[in-house]
Amino acid sequence: MKNLIIFLSLFLLSSCKSELEFKQLPQGPIKHQLIVAAKTPKSVRARGLKGATPPQTAVYFEVGNFHASTISKLDGSFDIELLDAHHTNSFGLLNFTTPDKKNFAERYEIKNLHEALNLIAGPSLSAPPEISFVATHNNEALILSQEAALLRRIQINGDWTLAKPTRENNILLNPKIKEAPSPQMIEAHNKHALVSFFNAGDVGLINLEANKLINNFKLPYNPPLRSAQSVLALDNQSYLVSFVNFDPAAQDSSKAYGPGVVALVEVNNNLITAAQVLTLPYVNPYAFKISPTNSSDIWVMCTGAFTNKAGEALKTTKAGLIKLTLSSPNNIKVINIAHQIDLPDFVPAQFELVGDNLIIPELGGNRLLVLQENNLKLKPLEANYSRKFNFTLASHWHDDILLLGDESGALVAYSLSEGFFPFPFSEPFYVNKDQQIKFMPSQIIMRHTSENKKLEQDYLPGYGAWVVSHRQNQIIPLDFLKIFGP
Repeated sequence: MKNLIIFLSLFLLSSCKSELEFKQLPQGPIKHQLIVAAKTPKSVRARGLKGATPPQTAVYFEVGNFHASTISKLDGSFDIELLDAHHTNSFGLLNFTTPDKKNFAERYEIKNLHEALNLIAGPSLSAPPEISFVATHNNEALILSQEAALLRRIQINGDWTLAKPTRENNILLNPKIKEAPSPQMIEAHNKHALVSFFNAGDVGLINLEANKLINNFKLPYNPPLRSAQSVLALDNQSYLVSFVNFDPAAQDSSKAYGPGVVALVEVNNNLITAAQVLTLPYVNPYAFKISPTNSSDIWVMCTGAFTNKAGEALKTTKAGLIKLTLSSPNNIKVINIAHQIDLPDFVPAQFELVGDNLIIPELGGNRLLVLQENNLKLKPLEANYSRKFNFTLASHWHDDILLLGDESGALVAYSLSEGFFPFPFSEPFYVNKDQQIKFMPSQIIMRHTSENKKLEQDYLPGYGAWVVSHRQNQIIPLDFLKIFGP
């Protein structure tokens, strides 16, 4: 009887397992989070992405009566294909022998990619009722709400879910009940955070230790700038802030935007001062990106002045890319315009840098621009597939693979070396399961990037990324181990 009670207790516990029980990966030099075994129409393919194994590791793959072997490349990647093996077992064996003669073997499930891709997105995280922008800092999510003029600080759990929000950690961004400032973006570094206000043209300084807004800064400029846009932290004291001279009441939308401006500001003794101001040749500077190959090079994307007439495709004028260089003569930081690139007849969405390449999706379209930093030549790429996508942003995942957001709520993978739909991202995968509602991905936050580490380091169980929709006020987590790993 006692054994029966124990058995029933264990059964009930096992049947009530949390939906958030994440895959545990074996420890060791083989990085299973970068390895997949899956069916193709005529084969079973095992692939390890960059960093999956130590260089020159011997890899043996066996599925039923089919087997093959290879040696991983210097970057740790490998690719093995077993023709006709897709009709056999649901599991296979991957055996790794490292150059120091150590052996590691794992049983791998042979994934059906169509099914696995549909499992990547998890249930929406419990988040505030209004989400305008999300940043992460020191195991916290910093969530801006425009209408409420509020910053919510929510702890991030170890599995990359959100803890229960508490009012004590909220910071009111409109303490004097003045005109709604519309917080736009936030960037945190150490104990400070800077938040841009779109309506007011101010930049707010937040002391995270004191948990309050301690100062507001308005850039001295003539005519006065109406809107602050993006913020980028350079170090403990220095930030770049972009400003837009925007008049929403303008009858002609092409005249609604004045010159774009970038300011180098310094934070000292809880005060913000302007060290330098640059007037840009394009309008609406929307986003900054630091070059991964040279931290002194900073790209600014200017989306231009939009025109959006009913029944017509979105258009823009005075759009372009600008490369700024950061130098420190006499230990004083200075920014200069090193290069500028016009973007005629192309509406840029949020862009990304991979190595020395810039990838710019077309906002609301299905074209990409690929720019190589070393030769500064644009290569327009048309998507070579039958479906029509309407891109919203690009975000780097790993190796040379990016995830492109689509207005329908899908994510589309693109590889610089392979093009669209690189294996195993063989088709778009949908973030929102209810296709009647447009999810509109507006941010993708990669966990490993947020934690300032590489994906090939030891993998912590939990979600690997968040997809944010400002329109839907939702954060959808992604679990890439639904495809990768044993």
